[in-house]
Amino acid sequence: MTYVQQFTERLDEYLRREDNPVTRTLAKVEVLTGVSRLYLANVVMISFVAYMIFGQFAQLICNVIGFAYPAYASLSALNAPPDDERTIEHIQHLLRYWVVFAFISVGDFFSGYLFRIIPFYWLAKMVFLVWCLAPVPNNGSTVLYTRFIQPVFRQVEPTIDGWFANIVDQLHRQTQELSQELSQNQPKKSKKK
Repeated sequence: MTYVQQFTERLDEYLRREDNPVTRTLAKVEVLTGVSRLYLANVVMISFVAYMIFGQFAQLICNVIGFAYPAYASLSALNAPPDDERTIEHIQHLLRYWVVFAFISVGDFFSGYLFRIIPFYWLAKMVFLVWCLAPVPNNGSTVLYTRFIQPVFRQVEPTIDGWFANIVDQLHRQTQELSQELSQNQPKKSKKK
């Protein structure tokens, strides 16, 4: 059995369940039109993929998918009781996702050039972000963080800490000097009797 056949069978099995609004809606459309829900789902998926390649708002859709649910999940995790170990693991997963998302967002500065070279850039980015957020052990954010970001960060962390400490010291000194200069340049009030 090929991968496509396995995927089609699993999708058809999922679409036959009546436990969510999407499958119930597809069931109603199937009854009204006589078109199978598997065919309808394939048309919707193919249309979505085509839109993500050629559509005007593909960038917006990609960024909403990559931002909206992770932001909601982060807010929910922050409001969960901190003593639950699953909550801590979930927060760590979300933190790894946001670190990867930040790197990708900086890389998006060049996406205008990539979009000209790779016409399916927004579709690829959306699939990548979904992989990064997937609730599986070796999702994208875990793989990228542990194999690439964390080792590099461990090497440069002392240097970066030194830079920040130096910047904070300079700002503190400049603030004190400015404060002293301002206090010395204030006109003194004469006492009138």
